[in-house]
Amino acid sequence: MRIDGSQCGFGQKDEVVRRPAKAKYISPEGKTWTGRGKPPRVFKALVEAGHKMEEFLI
Repeated sequence: MRIDGSQCGFGQKDEVVRRPAKAKYISPEGKTWTGRGKPPRVFKALVEAGHKMEEFLI
């Protein structure tokens, strides 16, 4: 008895629906950031100016 790839689940691709991540932070200028990846310059500047990221949570 021989088993092919389709019987093992290979070749059947389920489509994964990717949605954009929801914004987690918003700056006073209205710019948003999800909190993923490198922070945008506006948020970096605000933190360096003494603000805390918690101040900008949505």
